[in-house]
Amino acid sequence: ALPIWAGAIVSVVSPAALAAQYDERPAASRHFIRDEAPRSRAFVDEIRVGSPESTGGGKISLADGVEVTLVFTFLETVRHAQVAIGLMRRNGERVLTTTNMDQGGRTNISLGPGMYEAPVRLPPTFLKAGEYVLNVSLTVPWIEVLDEVREAVAFEVTDPDDIEINLGGMPREGVVNPILSWNCRLTA
Repeated sequence: ALPIWAGAIVSVVSPAALAAQYDERPAASRHFIRDEAPRSRAFVDEIRVGSPESTGGGKISLADGVEVTLVFTFLETVRHAQVAIGLMRRNGERVLTTTNMDQGGRTNISLGPGMYEAPVRLPPTFLKAGEYVLNVSLTVPWIEVLDEVREAVAFEVTDPDDIEINLGGMPREGVVNPILSWNCRLTA
């Protein structure tokens, strides 16, 4: 089974390689242009939200899943560096938070100088149809906020094929719509 946020491994990329890798059009994106020298040791460069089938316009089909790609720069080595995404519904209801420390529970991650790309993927049908907003932060937990972008990108998950209803015959309650593995076995 895939972890919920598969692909949260961070890798260093050059700006040219990054542009070449991302030919498809994201559903929503935000690029940050700095007019002055950065005031922090790290900063967010770009946030993209999409899916393999995104056509732009901020809409993603429930059947496609959602991929969030963060591009950020560290100007120097930062120990215990945390990169976090907070996903909220448009009404402010928190859906989930995930960080680069999720896999393996490591908190001693050091990120050296360079530009990084971190793709994070939610599988198809995980989110319910609706409008969502991302918050992004680069921090050293409990010590320093390196960069924080609130309401960074807004996007909409649509359900054109009524997948959510077809999963169980009626709409499900809850903020997310995970498809979990069940093993029902007769015991008596």
